[in-house]
Amino acid sequence: METAMLNDSFREPESYALDPDEAMKLLATWLEDSDCGVRPYYGYSGRGMCGATCFGLVGSFTDIQVVLMDFVVDNPEVRDAVRQLVQTQGRDEMGREMIMYFPDVDIPSE
Repeated sequence: METAMLNDSFREPESYALDPDEAMKLLATWLEDSDCGVRPYYGYSGRGMCGATCFGLVGSFTDIQVVLMDFVVDNPEVRDAVRQLVQTQGRDEMGREMIMYFPDVDIPSE
């Protein structure tokens, strides 16, 4: 219970928070400028998506987790959006790497 109270005390103003689509666009740009072992994947169509496409992250599970944490630290306005997306993400193993995909976010590649 104390954790929820602590998190609420540091909540960003609603006008400062980004929606999930905007947060993932910012993340894609942020990743293109880094060499962290995680890359954006545009137009992923996972199992059970019936041809729908979405945005995803490709890399090791650990690297993706570290990237998401670093991204939130560097961009506090995305915290709530990233939290929401992580709760609805899907994952597929791809040999040595995996994709963490976000079915509710489909952003075009630039």
